[in-house]
Order: sequence, then structure tokens, then C-alpha cells
Amino acid sequence: MPARPIIAMLLLAAALLLPPAQATAEEPRLIAGTTIIADIVHDIRPDAQIRTLIPGGSCPGHYDLRPGDMRLLHDAQATILHDWQTGQGGIRALIEATQGGSMRVIPIATPGNPMTPQTQELCTLAVAEALASLAPERREDLLLAAARRNDSTRDTAAQLLAHFAKAGASETPVVCSDMQAPFVRWAGFSIAATYGRPADMTPDQLARVIDAGRAASARLVIDNLQSGGGGEAIAEELGARHVVLSNFPDAFPDTPTWAATITANAERLLTALSAQRSTK
Repeated sequence: MPARPIIAMLLLAAALLLPPAQATAEEPRLIAGTTIIADIVHDIRPDAQIRTLIPGGSCPGHYDLRPGDMRLLHDAQATILHDWQTGQGGIRALIEATQGGSMRVIPIATPGNPMTPQTQELCTLAVAEALASLAPERREDLLLAAARRNDSTRDTAAQLLAHFAKAGASETPVVCSDMQAPFVRWAGFSIAATYGRPADMTPDQLARVIDAGRAASARLVIDNLQSGGGGEAIAEELGARHVVLSNFPDAFPDTPTWAATITANAERLLTALSAQRSTK
């Protein structure tokens, strides 16, 4: 077993020897795997005390548990994670070290990119079910709160799609990070090519992306903040506008929620579209 997971397990085991903090059904202490989950929990169970493992601006695939996290885990009633997080080294160490303890680890299905409205709705329902499993007596209230949130999600999505349609997104070819492709496609853009994390790309792969973008006359290059960028060089080669979007809340200023983040992403795209058209 790699050294880091072993260290994480030892730290967590030590934390579990401490006297447990008192948590009540009225005010549960919960840990969210990402800011996506934290936002949903806060919305439909606002009385919960919530801490987040991975900050919004960090790459969730490159994260190791820290000593400070161990105390959080010790105090928590449950940790709610995306299902894809359970395969990560630090998270696996968490799950293994907490087996047999009082804290529950609850993975939720995340079939797609949670920044797209459809997947966001599914995540909201999954989080509501996870919370209901911790407090069955509140199940009806939690599901009603989830339904209200999903109504708001659909309203936000409809408004943004109208703005994208008016701005001519469907007539705009783009190159984008593969992590942003589901959202960019939902917004109506035509994707000429996608690219992965800069550190994982070979010169040949980069050249193919640029060739595809040039053939399609791509006007925007859309980066994923959490992937570490990489689109600047592509945008320069194509003479296209460079835009950076976030896949998680609380990465940009004043974006603590999914709604604020998708709106900020949309504003960045619409601003770039407007600027690109004005220079044609």
C-alpha cells in the first residue's frame, strides 16, 4: 500500500480514539466530499453543520487527507461523497479506517457533470435520500426541499439557455476542456475538439486539438479551473478568446452555490462571445 494512504489511516485511527463530539438529530454534523454536495446539504438541511473536504478551487482527483481533516471526520455523524471519490487514494483510506466506527460514509451516484442542470437535479435527489437515511423521520420534508431546489434549478437553466440562444451559442464553434464539455454542450455550443489536463497531453495530442479548432474556426477556448488551465496556448494559436469556467461552487468570488456558479460561468461565456463578435 502507498505511504500516503497508510499515514492517513494512522492519523484517522488516532483521531478516532478521542472522545466523540456530541451530535444530535436536530443539528447533525456532516462532511461533504465537495462543494457541490455541501451546497445541496445546506439548501435542503440548513440546520446541519457542514464541513467540506475539498475546496471549490482544488482538483478533486488530486487530494490527500490532511491531519486537520481527521478531527473533522472524528466529529462527524456522516460523510457524503460522490461515488467517483471512493476510488481515490485518500478517500479509500478514509473509508477503510472508518469501517466499524460510528461515522457513516455515504457515496451518492453522480451520473455526469453536476454543473449541468440535469445532473444537478439527480445529485440533489441523491443527497436528499442520503440525508433521509440519517433522519428517516424527516424524509418527507427533505424530499420536498429537494423538489423546491430542483424547481429553482430548472428556472435558472431556462433563463440561461435563453441568454445563450440569443447570443448565438449554437453558431459558435469552440474548443474546450473535456471536463467542461458536458456543460458547454448543454449551453448549445458546437464543440470542435476537447483536451485533457495539460500535464497529461503529448505534443501530438495538442497539435491535433489545434488543427481541429483551426479547421472549425473555433472562436472560444474554454478551460476548466480545477484542471489547471492549459487552454491559453491553444487560444493563442487559434486567435480565439480564452475563458475559464469552474466545475464546483466557491471557486470564483461570491459563488458559494451551484446557482451562483453556473450563472458566473454563463456570464464569462456570454462576455467572451460578445467581445469576440465585436472584434470580428
